[in-house]
Amino acid sequence: MERGRRLRVVGRGKGVQELEVRLTRGVEELQRETTFKGELTQGRESELCCLS
Repeated sequence: MERGRRLRVVGRGKGVQELEVRLTRGVEELQRETTFKGELTQGRESELCCLS
């Protein structure tokens, strides 16, 4: 979050808005990846429980 704030303070104009959009999109993609990884690990754990 700090990086986003710094960029907003430093930059001005349309370029800043574009950066903010890119940052928010990047964060959303990261969140999706982490949730996906979490689901994968949960699936593996459940499979291991079934096997044991």
